[in-house]
Amino acid sequence: MRGKYKAAFLVPAGAEKSLGDDGWEFKSEAGVSEDVKYFLTDILDLNYSKTKLGISYYESESVQASLFYDEQGTIENVYFQVYGRDMEPIEKKFLESSFVGSLEFFIPSN
Repeated sequence: MRGKYKAAFLVPAGAEKSLGDDGWEFKSEAGVSEDVKYFLTDILDLNYSKTKLGISYYESESVQASLFYDEQGTIENVYFQVYGRDMEPIEKKFLESSFVGSLEFFIPSN
């Protein structure tokens, strides 16, 4: 997984989004349910890779998902890097999932 990629995020529905000096930042009182791991492993067919510095990584040949945790261990957001393929199949699977309503699939505009 190297080279050019497309980015997307799973964030709590209604989260405030802003582009800061360190990248996209999200503010929300709600977190992301631990059930999102099911979406990553069973629906997107990603494999758990590692946890390092408060970030858990799930990946396949063309997709890496990074779960960012807060100090309390709650998932704040999921960051996707999609290499060499269109984001549309992932977004479609999200829209068909039970997470619609509680989460938002956010694709930053270029």
